[in-house]
Amino acid sequence: MALPEHVAPDELIESTWGNAVVDNLTRLTEADADAAVTIPGNVDAGAAALTDWLVVGIAVPAWATRARIVTTVAGLHQIGGAAGDVFEMQTRLGVAGGRIAFHTPNAVGSRQTVAWNDALAVSSTGALSIAVLARRVFGTGVLRVDVSSSCLFTVRFDW
Repeated sequence: MALPEHVAPDELIESTWGNAVVDNLTRLTEADADAAVTIPGNVDAGAAALTDWLVVGIAVPAWATRARIVTTVAGLHQIGGAAGDVFEMQTRLGVAGGRIAFHTPNAVGSRQTVAWNDALAVSSTGALSIAVLARRVFGTGVLRVDVSSSCLFTVRFDW
């Protein structure tokens, strides 16, 4: 069936099915977000409480109720301490924190990549921060990222 020339396809969709289809199409275009952290220099995670380590801003759509996040930190390395030191890392969106990911570097000084995923409830929308929190839980070393490192958050919002 050909559309009459004077009716735009989006007007036909809206007049036939209402705003639901248009809203869902809009949500699909807003559902994916990637955020990369710019690391200006040395950022260390030591034996303090679990605190912000890597942070970047992200826009959360008003309709979002859940976020599926894959966090990838590449080029992290341990300074000092010994092989076997243990660090914990957690992804946080706004105030919602994910599970704890434990990391034990293979050797002092070796660069490694760590990745984990979370499904977090969205407690508020708009401009929020997404962050990796980190700290040492065993040993004496420091976990470091620097200008040769990268951190990427791949986010999929669900409604």
